[in-house]
Amino acid sequence: MWQAIDALDFSRMKAKLLHQKHAHWTPVSLEQAESGYRQFLKLAARYPDTPAVPSEQVDAFWHAHILDTRRYAGDCEHIFGYVLHHDPYVGIDGPDDEARLLAMAAASDALSTREFGTPLTSAAYCARAAADEPAYCARMAKAEDPAYCARVAKAEEPAYCARMAKAEEPAYCARMAKAQEPAYCARMAKAEEPAYCARVARAAEPAYCARMAKTAEPAYCARTAVAC
Repeated sequence: MWQAIDALDFSRMKAKLLHQKHAHWTPVSLEQAESGYRQFLKLAARYPDTPAVPSEQVDAFWHAHILDTRRYAGDCEHIFGYVLHHDPYVGIDGPDDEARLLAMAAASDALSTREFGTPLTSAAYCARAAADEPAYCARMAKAEDPAYCARVAKAEEPAYCARMAKAEEPAYCARMAKAQEPAYCARMAKAEEPAYCARVARAAEPAYCARMAKTAEPAYCARTAVAC
C-alpha cells in the first residue's frame, strides 16, 4: 500500500500550483508539502480508525489533489479501496470541538513521529519563498489580528516584523547578519494580540512560533536546526 503512495505522480499538479497567478508556492515549499502529504496518506492507510490531521501546508496540497476529482477518486480507490473524504468543519463548533481537533492533531503527531520521526502538524506554519522573495507566516489569534513576519534574502539586510495593535505601537525585530544566528522578537501584548516572527536560514529548516498564554509573558520565535 505504501508503495502505491510513493508511486503517485504529482508533477502536473505541482506545475499547476506554480502556474497560478497569485500562487504562494515555491518549488521548495511544494516539495515539503508533497513529502508531508505522502506521510499523511500513509498514516491514513495504516491507521484507518484514527483520523489524520495534516498541517496547513499539507492540507493545501491535499485540496489541490481533491480538485482533480477523477484523479483523486481513482488514486483513493487504488490505495484505500474507498474515497478518503475531507471534513473541513472539524474544530469550528465551539471549545469542545476545537479541543477534539487538538486531540486528533496530537494523536496524528504521535503516530507520525513514531512512523517517520517527525510530527505531522504544528501550531503555526511558515512557508519560505524563493531567494528573492520574502517569507510570510500568519497565526490568527482572532480573524482581525494576524501577525506577519518577513525574511529578506540577503544576509546583510535585516528583516522586520510588525504587529500593529495601534498605529503608534509596532513591534520590530531584526534578523542577525550571520546565517547561524536566529532572530528573536518579543512584544508584550494582550492575550488576544500575539506577535510572531520566524526566520529560516535554509529552505530545509522550518521556523516555529510559540505564544505564551499569560499576558505578562512575551512571545518568542526561533529558528530550528532540525529539518522537518
